[in-house]
Amino acid sequence: MTRRDAQSTRQRLLDAGLELLDERGIDLGLRNIPVTDVAERAGHTTGAVYQIWKRQRDFHRDLALHAVREDDWSDRGVIEAAVGEANDRASDLQNAFGVGADAYLSHLVDSRSFRNLAHFWAVARSDPALAEAIKAGYDASHAEFRSLFGSLLERFELVPRPPFSIDDITVSFVAVAEGFALRHAIDPERVAGPPGRDGDGDPQGWTLMTWVLEAALARMTKPAGAN
Repeated sequence: MTRRDAQSTRQRLLDAGLELLDERGIDLGLRNIPVTDVAERAGHTTGAVYQIWKRQRDFHRDLALHAVREDDWSDRGVIEAAVGEANDRASDLQNAFGVGADAYLSHLVDSRSFRNLAHFWAVARSDPALAEAIKAGYDASHAEFRSLFGSLLERFELVPRPPFSIDDITVSFVAVAEGFALRHAIDPERVAGPPGRDGDGDPQGWTLMTWVLEAALARMTKPAGAN
């Protein structure tokens, strides 16, 4: 097998593994993606796999890296679409963040890529290459969300309240969303939070996460021009 052929075969096998991972999920771990199934999906023999990887666990390690690197880290569109569709209700930043936050939480809860990432976080603690790939994905995601949150603050004439920065707001809000998504898998009723109260002017239907983010928003921002 020439080097070019080996690279092409390697890519096809990793792509086939990723397809199977998307179909079967990560719930049973990568052992649910045996190399025999991967080879069959890619149209190769099992021997072709072992010409590239000595052991199945070596293939699984590279499949984890491939999954993380191929993940779509830019989820800001989920929030933008939700706020855009609810534009008549998102007339202030509180409601804009509420609508967007709830949409993002629903997205994470149902996201196969988020479940994959949650599984690989633990593995990354002992795998520097995987940790680096996850960090690179987070850096790209952070840049996207930083731009989104910055534009929302500008739209509603708010600025970060010292000592906080737009980076602090971005990290905090995304970390809260991810934490609530993980908790939702175990305790969805508590994550739902208290109902709104029309008499007090509180929004109806917010999740507990939205209430937390609304409180953080009030503490971490102030009107532009205010002392």
